[in-house]
Amino acid sequence: MIKILILEDEPAALNRLKRLITVLRPDYEIVGDADTVDEGIALLSKYQPDLILSDIQLADGLSFEVFKKSQTKCPIIFITAFDKYAIKAFDFNGVHYILKPITELSLHTALQKFENNPHFIESAQAIHDLIGKDAFTAGKRILSKVGVNTKIVDAQNVAIVYSENKINRIVTFEGKTHSVEYTLDELISELPDHQFFKISRQMIINLNAVVAWKPYTSNRLILQTNPEIDVEVIVSKEKTPKFKSWIQDK
Repeated sequence: MIKILILEDEPAALNRLKRLITVLRPDYEIVGDADTVDEGIALLSKYQPDLILSDIQLADGLSFEVFKKSQTKCPIIFITAFDKYAIKAFDFNGVHYILKPITELSLHTALQKFENNPHFIESAQAIHDLIGKDAFTAGKRILSKVGVNTKIVDAQNVAIVYSENKINRIVTFEGKTHSVEYTLDELISELPDHQFFKISRQMIINLNAVVAWKPYTSNRLILQTNPEIDVEVIVSKEKTPKFKSWIQDK
């Protein structure tokens, strides 16, 4: 069982983080939490966690002081409202860096990075990987909830993402449809730019799903896709020039 220690001084953020961990990794154990540097040092002297989830600004200082004084070698996922500490995180065994507000998607991605490479990143040259958009490359997964059940979908198998009647859905290359709680903006911010394009406010397309296109009304494009879906796949007027440039460069 993976043992987690949390350093967070905002009660609402701490409670949300605990809830997300319970949902995403019910087999993980949260062994303790602290909101100050002194409490963090005390907890690290008491426990030997496998992973630390840590805000950077605690009630009485920066969490870096906890790791400096305890000399922990435990991998750390940093969670903060500020991106100016990203490089500094590498001095303290950082494996990922999440900007607040934390979402289920961003935490899922961070936990996957830890699980895929539990030997923490040691080079500051890996900063692009730490805070970059590689969440849904090979082997990465999207969570789809159906009632109390959670399905896992390989992101490489996602052909189309669309929103209809305030429900967001992903369609796989096998033609199966799954509802997701992520917004389209959350998804497109994580999906690799070379593979996915947000063609309108309601839809994201995978390059490999595009078969053909033709002009549509109001200077838009309508796409033929594989798999086909019941909703028209239309590139908005504002997105059409960028879409043509994007797809012709591939």
